[in-house]
Amino acid sequence: MKQISTTASLFLRWGSILVLVCASSLPVLAAQSTSVCGITVCPSGSHSTAFFCDFTCGTGGCPNATRCEPDGGGEFTTCGSPARCPTGYHPEAFSCNGSCSLGGGCGSVSNATHCVRDVGNQFEMCGSPVSCPSGYHVASDAHCNLTSCGSGCPNQSLCEQNVGDSFGVCGISGVGPVCPSGYHSIGVGCNLPRNFCTGSPCTIGFPNSTQCARDVGNSFETCDGVCPDGYFKTGPGSLTRCGFGVPATSITCTVGSAQAIDFTDRAGFLAATSGFTLTTIKFDGILPSGVRFQGFNPLIVSDVSFSTPTPSTFVNVTIANFYAPNNYPADFIVDSANPSSNNTLVIALPQPTHALALDYGGLGFTGVGSATITLSNGHVFTQARLPTVGNTTFVGFVSSDPITTLTLVTTNDSWVVLDVILGHFAGIPAQTNCQGQSVTALAQQHGGLATAAAALGFPSVQALQDAIWTFCEG
Repeated sequence: MKQISTTASLFLRWGSILVLVCASSLPVLAAQSTSVCGITVCPSGSHSTAFFCDFTCGTGGCPNATRCEPDGGGEFTTCGSPARCPTGYHPEAFSCNGSCSLGGGCGSVSNATHCVRDVGNQFEMCGSPVSCPSGYHVASDAHCNLTSCGSGCPNQSLCEQNVGDSFGVCGISGVGPVCPSGYHSIGVGCNLPRNFCTGSPCTIGFPNSTQCARDVGNSFETCDGVCPDGYFKTGPGSLTRCGFGVPATSITCTVGSAQAIDFTDRAGFLAATSGFTLTTIKFDGILPSGVRFQGFNPLIVSDVSFSTPTPSTFVNVTIANFYAPNNYPADFIVDSANPSSNNTLVIALPQPTHALALDYGGLGFTGVGSATITLSNGHVFTQARLPTVGNTTFVGFVSSDPITTLTLVTTNDSWVVLDVILGHFAGIPAQTNCQGQSVTALAQQHGGLATAAAALGFPSVQALQDAIWTFCEG
């Protein structure tokens, strides 16, 4: 039955009399069933309730059509087992439904799924392991319900609402579900309180559940390798339950975003990085004799990767006098000729660093160009006007949060990079005196660790010491 407009009228024939009927006197249906040719998936917002024979869909065999009903209400049954319940519902039971038969009945195999709305503090749903609906976590995945959820156990899981300061979740990172959004891991174990999870009994090094705690406070420690949104890593943690009998590390997360300081003058950058070991990456000596430019993607220099995602474009190592008389002081890299007015360069570092700088610019052949530099820790720097061919400008960054990549995006111009400067702590990772060398170098150059921490953008001396520890651990 098609929906009828409340503003239209229609004529109905009653015998030989043509009767005018006002549409407003007829029922208006907000949502109605539809039929679709084929044994198929119903359109979004509806679910299948029967397979049947419809000769308007052809005569090649029956059933050949699907009846679709709108999703709604507290529960409904849909054809298919197991079927995917729509968002907001979960599978409570599988059953045999004659309307869902494709011929020959069900036998011992279910062909329909009973979907129930996601409400309440907890509910059981068929399946193990599963991912509980949004707002819920898997509190147990080892239930057995042969009546509703089919054969083979475990075949049912318990989903509980994400409420409270902490709770246990079945699974561990990389194996099963982890802590939901708004929570972080503080340990792993075997069937943590109120959990009964598959994989039990546990053995050393093989936990089956994770303890989750709410993301609150100015800082917290977590077994997760990364900090959640709104927090950034400030050093190692001291949690002892991250490995379940085997060594495992934790990190400390502090509220806020990565702290980075921009330097547009070379002297300021060099002063801030006093006590660091600085390495300059240049592009001289790459081109064979007599070759004026050569394309790469990526270009690897001293384990630093230079690449571009711009289609049909290369990273061109180019001789210093290529644009004579607008010469550069040394060989440089530039994006190869391409039809794009905007261009991108990605610089990926072999190891994280807390200090990074470059001399860069544009060509200016199409007018005024601008640039945006984005660091891997989320810090963004904008250059409103790029220098033109033969010229470069300096920008440097020091950051309390390690930098692993730099992305340079130019607008209405090409990019040019003359060199890149990397800075790291003075010690050598994995050597016993690494931390001592790094601390001594900074303290001597800055007149103390407190001054060094402030110059490098660290919120405290402890945060700086934590960064040195992380660096030296390799």
